[in-house]
Amino acid sequence: MVQRKLAQGSQALGNVFERLSTGQRINRAADDAAGLAVAADLSSRATIFRRGSLNISDAVSMLSIKDGALEQVGVMLTRMQELAQQAANGSLGAGQRQSLDREFAALNDEILRITSSTKFNDRQLFAGAQSVSTPSTFSTGFSIGDTVTSSNGQFVLARDAANARIYDMESGTIKTFSFGANPENVILDDSGNVIFQEAGSAFFGDGRLRRYDFEAEELTTLTNEANPDTLKNFSISADGSTLAFTSSTNYTDGGTIDSASGTGGVRLYVMDLASGVIRTSGEEVTAGADIAISADGSKVALESSQIGGDSFAQTEIISASFSSNGISNFQRRTNSGAGDLVLHSINNNGELILESSRDLTGENAAGSSQFFRVTSDNSTTQLTQFDGNFTFNGTVVDARGSAIYLISRDDLIGENSAGRNQLFSIDLISGETKQLTNYSDTQVITSPVLASISGDGRFISTRGAAQELNYFNISPATENVDFEVGMGSLGGISATLESIRTSLSGLGTLIISSEDSARFALNVLGNNLDSLNTVRGRIGASLSRLSTAQSLLDSQSLEIEAAASRIRDADIASESAELVRIGIQQSAAAAVLAQANQQPALVLELLGTSGPQN
Repeated sequence: MVQRKLAQGSQALGNVFERLSTGQRINRAADDAAGLAVAADLSSRATIFRRGSLNISDAVSMLSIKDGALEQVGVMLTRMQELAQQAANGSLGAGQRQSLDREFAALNDEILRITSSTKFNDRQLFAGAQSVSTPSTFSTGFSIGDTVTSSNGQFVLARDAANARIYDMESGTIKTFSFGANPENVILDDSGNVIFQEAGSAFFGDGRLRRYDFEAEELTTLTNEANPDTLKNFSISADGSTLAFTSSTNYTDGGTIDSASGTGGVRLYVMDLASGVIRTSGEEVTAGADIAISADGSKVALESSQIGGDSFAQTEIISASFSSNGISNFQRRTNSGAGDLVLHSINNNGELILESSRDLTGENAAGSSQFFRVTSDNSTTQLTQFDGNFTFNGTVVDARGSAIYLISRDDLIGENSAGRNQLFSIDLISGETKQLTNYSDTQVITSPVLASISGDGRFISTRGAAQELNYFNISPATENVDFEVGMGSLGGISATLESIRTSLSGLGTLIISSEDSARFALNVLGNNLDSLNTVRGRIGASLSRLSTAQSLLDSQSLEIEAAASRIRDADIASESAELVRIGIQQSAAAAVLAQANQQPALVLELLGTSGPQN
């Protein structure tokens, strides 16, 4: 009996030593199966909550980076607003406004750079999600032959051979007027005014350049009434201050439209619309050449096979500068030797954006359609590296020359394998090409050859399958990011990553080189600041929620771990007392057993001493 108790005590003593040495009450399932299961579950939860807290720290870092970037954007928008306010002052001349506009443009480019380069773990924070928006639909009452979208996207014109209907997408106002003849070229400005060229033939009209005023609903003539079939092409600066056109009508340098005297060779003319003064350098150019004019009207470019008596083997791009002193610095900008050049834009610095399948820089041996930049010193850079014979529709370059927008059904960057009509952007600051839409139905953007895109790439207008006008808002969809902070479907916290293109309108298109454009920019910038503050408010709310969640997770993790510890860990004081108790019992048992082991010897000794005596 004593021996059995001693063995049990030795086993119990071993268990106590094990608990004291490991610090845990449960060292194997046999120690406490139920307790082990509960403690393991609690420990798992505590680990998940600790990871959740770290996830929140990452989320806070990401949102703080975005908020910091937006703070700087807000500072720049405020400065741009100040510049626009200054430029809207009637006491300034064109030169002073152009100086203000240069700083304005630099701030615009910096906003675009910050928002395109701000990343966290290689994730762009201002990209948003690809748009899958459905269009607003309008009935026109005629078969649409073309659409035109204003640079700011507020106005859309749909037309047939003789009629036009203008839609103000903000107010819902619709105005209709008749061209009187099939126009050869139509421009819609940011106030809804239409400038068009009447067809240059005896059948349709006399080729005059005319203007329809959206507010006054009046038609006026911008070129000479007495010289039919003389206008070749035209373009108007984004600030609405300057008209550039080619014509065989002989306008007097420094005169007005009434100073024309007969016809001759085709020349480039630039008109200050405020004063009506027309300037020309006198050099002849190619008839029908496409024209581009910079946002502030200071630079003009056109496709031509000659400058005066200097003829080229093929059509090249030429440019000139314009000021109140006249046209100067007429020069040839390209030397392709083979033509196939499509001029898209010239910016205030004289940089050209053009399209060609020629190998202009030694990087396009395959002859794919590519976009190129020609700097003011005539250095040519290939902007894209497309590796197929792709087709582009509705191509537009924003007023600042900072981005290209186009529609294509080709798989430009590997995201359009189904071949749907999609909107793409080419960021001319970062060089990145993006697919901005993700349509799965070929009928969503119908008639891409008739589509027109706003200057900031946010709106598309096109003809629908049933001759209706379709108007798309292509602002990137809001992207919700889920931060996992708990366990399972109920453990997520969502935050919104909004695209800067959704929050801020007019990026790349706002200019302040005229009073009217400065006032317009002032209004847009005010709205942009309000939108920016709203976005920052949402970020602040998300940060506040994440902070609260992190405090709760830290508290829960601590308490759950304490609960698991109370189940799993040994009570050192209790185990020490148990060690002493078992030690005393073992000592007593050992003494008793030793005493018991001595009993036989004592009996023998007694038997020996009690034997016969001699």
